[in-house]
Amino acid sequence: MTPTASADITRRLDIIVRRGDSLNSNIIVKNEDDEDFDFTDYEANLSVFTGVDDKQANLVFANNFDLVLTEGNISLTKTLTQMTAVRNRGYIYFLKVTYPDGKVHTWLSGKFIVNEDISDNPTTSAEIVVMSNSTPVTLTIGF
Repeated sequence: MTPTASADITRRLDIIVRRGDSLNSNIIVKNEDDEDFDFTDYEANLSVFTGVDDKQANLVFANNFDLVLTEGNISLTKTLTQMTAVRNRGYIYFLKVTYPDGKVHTWLSGKFIVNEDISDNPTTSAEIVVMSNSTPVTLTIGF
């Protein structure tokens, strides 16, 4: 077997979200001693693309805005309005971290899947009858 060396430290993590829902997710980061990673003087950005050849990101989590680094944690947030503007489909993303010395490394990449919000285009509905104090109540659910 031929020996190899790899400078690629990227790990794969798929992220699945729902269109039209607020996004509040945390990625826990530990160092080699299993202690919270110290992000002092680090920066990070997460960019979401429709494909590897795209030059323009469809969604960006910017450092100190909707991507916040705290000790041992990367926090990602988007509002309901921002997530409603994203089409439901499969994307890819890259989380790039800038080290205190200015070097940039991709830490995470993978699929960024936006599931459809069922209230977008209900094409079918189901009716469920439940009893409330002996009175039937009909719930109509679109899906």
